[in-house]
Amino acid sequence: MARLGYARVSLAGRNTDLQIRELEAAGCERIHKDQGISGTRLSRPELDRVRKGWKGLSFSEADSTGGQ
Repeated sequence: MARLGYARVSLAGRNTDLQIRELEAAGCERIHKDQGISGTRLSRPELDRVRKGWKGLSFSEADSTGGQ
């Protein structure tokens, strides 16, 4: 089974490049990303897709500190 990763940025002007590099370094073979989607939203289209097939999830907060 492929190792899945998920990257997200809340502002459309930002990108997920750093997160994707870290997920690839962690061995993720398939990476889903949401761009311009707030973390407060209950539905995040790509995260919803990942959740359907996960056994384990790697993620990185390299581009975000969770609002802190």
